[in-house]
Amino acid sequence: MTERIKFTVYRDKWLRGGKNGIGETADAYLLDSKGCRCCLGFLGSVLGTPDLDMRGTGQPDELEDKRWPESLVCREPDPDSLDEDGEPFPDEPPPPLLFGCTKVLSDLMDVNDRESLTDAQRETRITELFASVDIDVTFTDGAGPADDGELPLRGVVFGDEHRENPRESPDDGEGKGSNG
Repeated sequence: MTERIKFTVYRDKWLRGGKNGIGETADAYLLDSKGCRCCLGFLGSVLGTPDLDMRGTGQPDELEDKRWPESLVCREPDPDSLDEDGEPFPDEPPPPLLFGCTKVLSDLMDVNDRESLTDAQRETRITELFASVDIDVTFTDGAGPADDGELPLRGVVFGDEHRENPRESPDDGEGKGSNG
């Protein structure tokens, strides 16, 4: 038996119903530029999906991240990589996977983002939907543990350049940064 996934949604950082945790109008993302998350963004964090991958992404199936449970994100072999019987071609590498939304995932996104629901209605329905796929969610006040309100800086893209540690200087062309 697998252990149930458990996670917490912190209301002060929760994107829902077209607003963020402090009531500002916000787009529906797993993680926005202010560090607010929809309910699925909180789950993604617990699953180990990097914040940089979730930031500005609308739904988990767009990530093509195998850490998400198949009860939420389905994975099917690409039909163009299968023979007429739906089987992989012999002596070929495994077919690439296509990711998509399950009904529960679609319902979660709808409930989280629907503006006509109260937070109490939204929390009840989200809790029920997650429970239907053996995931436990708790809603609590606050912004979460050790949250300084800033996104982590590791792996940030600066223009066309990616630096693992953004505090280092860019490469000066001789294989080292300008500070060393």
